[in-house]
Amino acid sequence: MKTLLGQLLVYLLSSGEIVAVVGDLINFTFLLFVGFNSSMEAL
Repeated sequence: MKTLLGQLLVYLLSSGEIVAVVGDLINFTFLLFVGFNSSMEAL
């Protein structure tokens, strides 16, 4: 999925820096709303 998204961003956007920023924002958004729940034993 990340490879397909990266290729799509490179095709749509012209600059590599812009692609990196947009990709980071997408990854941050997914990490923000997915969350991380550890088990009680791990705590």
